[in-house]
Amino acid sequence: MGDWRSHFSYNRQERRGLFYLLLCIVLLQLIYFLVISGTFGERHTSFEADGELDAYIQAFKSPADSVHPYPFNPNFLNDFKGYALGMSAMELDALYAFRARGQWVDSPGEFQEVTGVSDSLLAKIAPYFRFPKKTVRKPEPARASGGKGAGAVVLPPQPRALKDLNQATAGQLRTVRGVGPVLSERIVRFRRALGGFLAGEQLLDVYGLDAEVAARVLEEFEVMTPPEVKKVSLNTATVDELAGILYISYPLAEAIVQYRERSGKIDSLDEIAELDGFPSGKIDRIKLYLGL
Repeated sequence: MGDWRSHFSYNRQERRGLFYLLLCIVLLQLIYFLVISGTFGERHTSFEADGELDAYIQAFKSPADSVHPYPFNPNFLNDFKGYALGMSAMELDALYAFRARGQWVDSPGEFQEVTGVSDSLLAKIAPYFRFPKKTVRKPEPARASGGKGAGAVVLPPQPRALKDLNQATAGQLRTVRGVGPVLSERIVRFRRALGGFLAGEQLLDVYGLDAEVAARVLEEFEVMTPPEVKKVSLNTATVDELAGILYISYPLAEAIVQYRERSGKIDSLDEIAELDGFPSGKIDRIKLYLGL
């Protein structure tokens, strides 16, 4: 066996070659960590964001027992909100006709007088009414002639120029108190997952956005350009088509199809509300996407 030290004996040219080889390896490592690794980190962040949205959507599809109501101005009721509160089409039409004359409801009693809602329904929804503060002019100072100034003049509240919730940018949403960078981006991403808001009440389904902050958002924004949605038929849809609705999980879609196969034609959306895993508190929003 030869002397093992002979394997580590190099002449000057070989040592120089090894030096340059090690230098190239070090430089390539630096380039990898500074450039390639940084780019991957950015992509990884993007993947994490997409993963967070997917995880949120899956969590969102899990059943919820109820939806907490939030304060609102009854002068801005739309059909969806009115029906969700239990109002009839006739009661809503009476409110719309009253508002079309340029008049404003400014108390629960006046709301009942205009719409004709029952005492029981008024008692249920009136605690969530929020009316804008009225502008009161201060009395004019007494003139030199001794005449008294005019009394306080109460001006009717002026409607606020609302912006389109479906066109709002994250920056515009951040102007609402309580909506920071995280929530504003989450609202935009949830809107994208829905394909656009059909009703302002869908803000309640944005993860982490509490009812009070959602109410403030709807004081500044409303759904002006709802997307066109072709409702999915409960009686003909496949499992995949039903699960394509954001509010319906895949197991729930399978349960709906199995129920349909057992019971035959589904005559009412309320039939499926008793199925395990059905988010009954969101049925009013689910009805926007399902038909018979």
